[in-house]
Amino acid sequence: MTHGYGRHAYAGPQHHSGAVRPTPGRASAAVDGPTVPVAVVTARQPAASTVRRKPGHRTVDDLFWAFHESRGVCRVSAATAELGLAAALLWDLREYIAIGSESITVVRRVEAAGLPEDALEAEILRYLIDEAQAGHSTLVWLEFIASCGVYRRTVDRLVTERKAVVRGTLRKRYEPANILLTWPALQLMRRCRADEPFTAEDIGLLALVMACGLQSHVFYDDTAHAVAHAQRVLETVPADLRALYLCTRAAIGKAVEVHR
Repeated sequence: MTHGYGRHAYAGPQHHSGAVRPTPGRASAAVDGPTVPVAVVTARQPAASTVRRKPGHRTVDDLFWAFHESRGVCRVSAATAELGLAAALLWDLREYIAIGSESITVVRRVEAAGLPEDALEAEILRYLIDEAQAGHSTLVWLEFIASCGVYRRTVDRLVTERKAVVRGTLRKRYEPANILLTWPALQLMRRCRADEPFTAEDIGLLALVMACGLQSHVFYDDTAHAVAHAQRVLETVPADLRALYLCTRAAIGKAVEVHR
């Protein structure tokens, strides 16, 4: 179903300096039981995203393939890849959490919805539940999830063939088993070229492509026009996705500064 983001408008990241990183230990054993102390949605609490997730769809997968050029080499730095995929994981958990510019709130009882089938999603959700009272900022959560090896674990799940490529240094080359896996990123280009509205499935990918600085790669044809349309669309997305976009940009910017 087309929601038409980019046609109708909907209703900054918190500065992060020296904040304590989440240090979750073993996830609570009570998560799978009927007495998990997770917040229930009320009128005074944040709500889950209005952008519904299609069963089986993973923004993490779409962004992973957007990171890689046709020869299979990653286009972005390790820090950008980890932080971008961390943001995609949070977006894929949007039916359980409310994402704000300053915090993330668990808003859906796990026993009612069940844990996500994906092991990494379930692990991150457990961390969010266990640290619910700690008040960690969205930026801190992005940094913590990125430190969990999201890129490597995504590679282990998605890639069926790995090839070493020598281009001055030894680099890994990851190619999709099916070319259709790269289709979502191509869809972004097509929609932006035609000024088309975005669906619930690709609006999150668009925001994270922009946050990770992939515009010149994904919108390689008629970049200026496509980026201008993408920027207009970002002004109309729901507040939670806008917050995630801004926080991801801030986290990547901070990582770049640290490594200079």
